[in-house]
Amino acid sequence: QSFLVACGCEPAAATRLLQRCGRRRHQVSINSSPEHRLALLVARHMAHMRSETKQFVQKTEARMDRITKAVDRLHLKHAKCSSLACRVRKAQEVPLGWTALQDESGRRYLRHDETGLTSWTLPPT
Repeated sequence: QSFLVACGCEPAAATRLLQRCGRRRHQVSINSSPEHRLALLVARHMAHMRSETKQFVQKTEARMDRITKAVDRLHLKHAKCSSLACRVRKAQEVPLGWTALQDESGRRYLRHDETGLTSWTLPPT
């Protein structure tokens, strides 16, 4: 304080200035302490991890949506194929009273048991 007064500063102003400098020194020591710096580093890392996690969740949800749509398309194709297979199987069934036979070249023909009538195609039921 005597230095400030000797340089032309009023004693009351010199006292206030020294008190303010003392408070600032305390704040600087708090802000630059290793614990405070570590806490800031941890907070920055946590914010970064939150951001990374959010991006990961968004990417995972987008992938799951694509996979779900692909599975739905496969189920639809399977259902269509199963339906077609049932229709083909039903179309190939020989009606009662008819017998399926093969000619010399291996082609299939049908013969009606009661009348002896033959046909290359299935009769309407």
